[in-house]
Amino acid sequence: MVKRFALAAALMVATATASGAATISFSDTVAVQPTNWSETASVSKFDPSLGTLTSVKFTLFGEVIGDASAESLDASPSQVTLEVEARITATGPGLPGDLGVVIPVTSVVENFTAFDGVVDFDGTSGASFTGLTGDDTVVNVYNDAATLAFFTGLGTADIDLTGEGTSNGSGSGNLITQFATSAGGTITVEYTFDDGDMAPIPLPAGAPLLLGALAGLYLVRRRRG
Repeated sequence: MVKRFALAAALMVATATASGAATISFSDTVAVQPTNWSETASVSKFDPSLGTLTSVKFTLFGEVIGDASAESLDASPSQVTLEVEARITATGPGLPGDLGVVIPVTSVVENFTAFDGVVDFDGTSGASFTGLTGDDTVVNVYNDAATLAFFTGLGTADIDLTGEGTSNGSGSGNLITQFATSAGGTITVEYTFDDGDMAPIPLPAGAPLLLGALAGLYLVRRRRG
């Protein structure tokens, strides 16, 4: 009985295995361009011949570049904030909800005097700024059946991207603003999948001692026999 138990324990530890997990990723970019735009980004789908897809990590990176000008018409000094901002949304046709949304933004704050009498976005009651930049990133992980099915197959998965300009100014009750807003985005998908390979699980810390004790017990029983 001891012999059989020792052999069974050794066999159990020696053959314990785990399924191997692997990852692969793809990216595509929509170039920076004046808002408002609608574009399509495409990434390779997960090839089911590689294994079974278990999760999709979706990363959306967005950047905004723009110019901003303001003129305060107030009769008293004011502090004006200008934000160059965009909203970039990624959706998968047929999927419920958005895959990702980012709002890249950058801002400047300027102190203006009372209106100087000239609307020129200059002087003491106005200002202009160029080349303002900002970025934003969101990462979402999906393992629901609909999303896994959307990204599985041959060919490409087409992702709809929209870039909306949402630049704004505040701080003066009577304010003239002017913005030139451009934005772009990059999507990256990382597929985690079960590739079917079997890898040994490391032995538990006490397994060698257990096997040694069982083997010793077996030898003692054998000698007594």
